[in-house]
This record gives sequence, C-alpha cells and structure tokens, in this order.
Amino acid sequence: MSRILFGSVPFWAHINPTIAIAQQLKAFGHDVAYTCHPEMKDAFDKASIPYLDNFSWGDALVYVNKNMYANPKTWVKDCKREMKLDKMYKMFVHRLDEATEQYRKVLLEWKPDVCVFDMLFFPGVIAAESLNIPYVTSCPAAMPVLSKDTLPPGHGFPSYQKRPNLRMYLILKLINHYVKKVVACINHTRATYGLSPQTTYMDTPSPYLYLCYTTESFEHKRSDLLPQLYYIGPSISKELVGANNDFPWEWLEGDTPVVYFTMGTVFLSKKVIKQAIEASKGAPWKMVITITHHLSIDDFADVPENVLVKNFVPQVALLEKVDLVVSVGGMGTVGQTLHAGIPMLVIPRASDQFDVAQMAVETKSGLRLNPGQVSTNSLRKAIRELLSNPVYKQNALRLADDFRKCDAPLTAARMIEKLADNRKPLLRPNTVSPTVYSEDLGKLLDIVA
Repeated sequence: MSRILFGSVPFWAHINPTIAIAQQLKAFGHDVAYTCHPEMKDAFDKASIPYLDNFSWGDALVYVNKNMYANPKTWVKDCKREMKLDKMYKMFVHRLDEATEQYRKVLLEWKPDVCVFDMLFFPGVIAAESLNIPYVTSCPAAMPVLSKDTLPPGHGFPSYQKRPNLRMYLILKLINHYVKKVVACINHTRATYGLSPQTTYMDTPSPYLYLCYTTESFEHKRSDLLPQLYYIGPSISKELVGANNDFPWEWLEGDTPVVYFTMGTVFLSKKVIKQAIEASKGAPWKMVITITHHLSIDDFADVPENVLVKNFVPQVALLEKVDLVVSVGGMGTVGQTLHAGIPMLVIPRASDQFDVAQMAVETKSGLRLNPGQVSTNSLRKAIRELLSNPVYKQNALRLADDFRKCDAPLTAARMIEKLADNRKPLLRPNTVSPTVYSEDLGKLLDIVA
C-alpha cells in the first residue's frame, strides 16, 4: 500500500472534488492524509480523511473570503494591513518562502509516495519538486492550460473566435502584466531550491499527471493537449460539508418547476440575489436560494412564498429534485448539475466561470448572462426560456449520459496508484482519448504502464 498526501488552497470549490478521490484511495487501503488551512478542517473530519495540523498556508485567502462581504468597502485596505501585503495580487503567494520550507518538513516527516495538489497549491508543488516526489495536479476549473487552438482561457471567448477585439486585447495585456509579477514571486521561491523557473501561473501542470473534472463533451477542442492530461468527469461526494443540512423537502412538492440559485462561497452578490428574488415574484416556478454563512437571511426582506432562502442546502441531494440551476459557473456545481441532467443559467463573475458559461451556450445546455447583463428582467426572461424550451433539457441529458460513463474517484485513485508504483509520468499516446470512461480504465492503465 502507498502513502498519498493531498494539499489544497482553502477554497471549497478546490477541495470538494478531491474529497471523493481521497475517500476512494482510503477504501483501497492506502494511507491518506490532507494538508490545508485549518479553516477547512471540518471538510476532512466529515469525510473521515486524516488532517495534518503541522502545516498551515493561505491566511490571506481566508481573510479575503471572510471579509469581502462583511466589510465590502474596506476589505482590500484591511487585508493589505493585516497580511502585510503591498499589492493584492500577492495574496496567492503570501508567505510562500516560509510555507514551502514548512511543507518540505511535512514531506520529509510523512514520507508520501505521491502527492495530489490543487493547481494553486504552490508550496506543495515546489517542495515536492525539490525532493523529487511525484505529484498530481488537480484542476477544479475549466481547462486553464494554454492551447494554440483557443484564445487565452478565463475570458469566455467562443471556441470559434480566433482573435480578441481591441478592448479584450488591452485587458489581456493588463492581466498578463500582473500574472508575470505573481510568476516572478513563485520563481523566486523555486530558485531557492535550484528549480527551473515556470513561465505561467495557475496553468502550470504536473509533468506526471493532470486531472480535470469534465469530459471532452464539455470542453473546447484542443489538438495539443499534453499527454499527461486527462478528463475524468465530475468528482462528486455526497459526504461534502453541508450534505446533512436540514431541508424542508415538503416545500418542493407539487408540479411547479423548481429553480436552484447559488453563487457559491466566493462571488456572492446581495444585489444579484435580490434581483433573483424579484424576478421570481408571481412567477410560475419555485426558487431555492443558498447564501452561505457570508450573508444573513435577515438581509432579504419581502421574500415571496415561492422563494426559499437558506444559508446552506444539501446540494447534491437537492439537484435530484430541481428543474433548473442558476450559478456563477464554478465547475464543481456545473459538473454536479450536468451529471444530474439539469439545464443551467450561468451568471459568471470571474476567471474560468466565463469559459464555463460559454460552453453552456455552445453545447446548448444553458444560457449565459455576463455581469453587466444581469437584471431582474433578464433573469426572469432567461429562466422562462430555459424552463419552456425543451432543447436545453435534452442537451443537459446528453451531457449527463457522457458524464455518467465516467467514475472520477475510481479513475483518479487507480491512476494515482499507478503513479505511486511506477514513479513515472502517465503519458497517453496521441491515439488515446484524453477522456477516461470507466469501461476503458483498465486498458488505459495497461497502455501507460
């Protein structure tokens, strides 16, 4: 049996897909442990995954997540002061030198055969490379690795668009300016251990194995995918934090369509939630809205009878009973939504969410409303269209059929086992599809052996 160590930044969307994988590896008899900020410890306790408390990184990210809603006017200034940051872009590399050295000590003490790291878990990656420990990249987003076949990810460009317009060109130049600064911080730490510099930020893949939680049916086509990159479908665990939250299931009874509205835990907007409530007044649907612990139910007055506002809901179970999902387009919720065969309205707020929204449009499984397009009227119109036009449901079911052919936890666990045994990159030939279906897993493992 092998020893497998997980590490992630303290974001629920980044942790969630790895939970089921860690549980599967543990069920196979491997020694598994998780490293993350203590703020997230409940997730691992609930999933019965051992948590190592001798490492903590991500204070700046936790601070931002807690304070951007509580103190919307001052959180940037407060974060700079409390975290001693001169620039906000450094929150992703805050204390990286110290954290990397601390993580090297964790690796030397725990002695993993292989590690599984979220794509933003920079101290783990640098520490593992410095000690020649193979590691897997877990990608909880739409595919961020650059390709000659697509425009830069994170902006929602259509797959058929070959050049950005002038406005987007200038935006890309500005973003790249700050990305280079973050990469310079990462490379400063890498140089400490004699490691070669990386040229990109969050899209730098492990040379051993890179796992993305979708399939080719919900991704832009690329002819230059790296051979260690695999699509394994959504990784879903019913034991995620929140799965046992009380919910008034009787409220859903009847023939009225049910819309589930969620903005996740990072990109909540009180204004947009109020617009969704207003859009549902007198509408022929029920709406369940989740607002997490960052907002209070008391923030929303005059809620009509057909709208239910909850801090948390058992999302995976709820998706079995709804007709439409409105979300910001995080791949975790989108993967769960399409796995359940539910059409969606995507209201992206940042980064890869725009790519996800565009893929919903191009697969005809949903609609997209960019931030400047969201209003009471546009939400009402889009929801009506999605509930009344059967083409969206048909395509959501088509994607569900494809997603259900995958078993992400099992596939990931078997591939991680193979990496732990061989300590060599798992490279597929060009003739082998990057999407791993359950029925093809055994053959694939023989090929990459």
